[in-house]
Amino acid sequence: MSSNIQETVPNRLATLSARMLVERCVRREQGAWNEFLRRYGTLIRGAIIQKLASLGQTDAKSDADDIFQDVFNCLLENDFLSLSSIMN
Repeated sequence: MSSNIQETVPNRLATLSARMLVERCVRREQGAWNEFLRRYGTLIRGAIIQKLASLGQTDAKSDADDIFQDVFNCLLENDFLSLSSIMN
């Protein structure tokens, strides 16, 4: 792939609506999953840390890393079934 195409893929994906981005992830379009992580990774990780802290977890950031990985693994398993359900 030429560098021109590689540069335009992220730019093109960055302008998609959330629904369109999820559709592209489900179709395994190149770069879509990375864009999904870029957009929502910090938000999801922050929500996990906040919830753990509200439950009195003293090491919320460390535990959050494991939970964060589990969340994204769940989104990916069974051919993106969980992620696909968002579109329905």
